Amino acid sequence: MPGPVGRINATMPLAVLELDGSSLALRMRPRFLERLFAGDPLVVQPADLEAVFPATGMLRSPGVGLRPHGRHVYYFWTRQRESVLTALAAAGWPVSWEERRFTR
Repeated sequence: MPGPVGRINATMPLAVLELDGSSLALRMRPRFLERLFAGDPLVVQPADLEAVFPATGMLRSPGVGLRPHGRHVYYFWTRQRESVLTALAAAGWPVSWEERRFTR
């Protein structure tokens, strides 16, 4: 996730993507780590996003990209990206199936 001095990367189990009704959140856990590293968690509704898409990292790692309107892309790295994208599409989120490479 974007932070004041660049991107903050967290691996499992320190990052979580939560779909709760019409709200989607990408955050670090426990929350004190988010505050410690000044992370900018993402909490959005479907209309807040330009697109959700399959992403590929620098070393070909699979993930999900989340592009909020007018903000940097957030990435959630997971080997289950198709399941995540399918669930988000079924819930009405703006999913694009075109794979995109990681950008800073």
